Amino acid sequence: MHQIEEDLDPFKFWQTIRDISVDTWLKMIVDLLNTKTYAKTTSMMLNSYLLFSLPSQQILEKLIIHALAKAQTPTRKDINKLAEELLSVDTKIDNLSDELKLLRELLLTKNQVKN
Repeated sequence: MHQIEEDLDPFKFWQTIRDISVDTWLKMIVDLLNTKTYAKTTSMMLNSYLLFSLPSQQILEKLIIHALAKAQTPTRKDINKLAEELLSVDTKIDNLSDELKLLRELLLTKNQVKN
């Protein structure tokens, strides 16, 4: 009974055509994407896009920096500067800690010599 329903399915023909069409398009697209010509063309288009979009990217970056400044939000440059200053403070604290350890050892040694 089930086989008879499949044979009488009015969409079976269209499903077969669709499957064949999809397989054909898939093979054509894969073949196209694997060519050097496609890679070269895509590369040229990407380079052109990046070249022509650079001025608008620079304008957008300036607008964002201006908006961040108006909102008193730190920029990447501000955060980097803060990070550098924190690193400098950390280094100075480490140096002071090393000097204190050395002084402590010297005092201990001096006290041991007196006793």
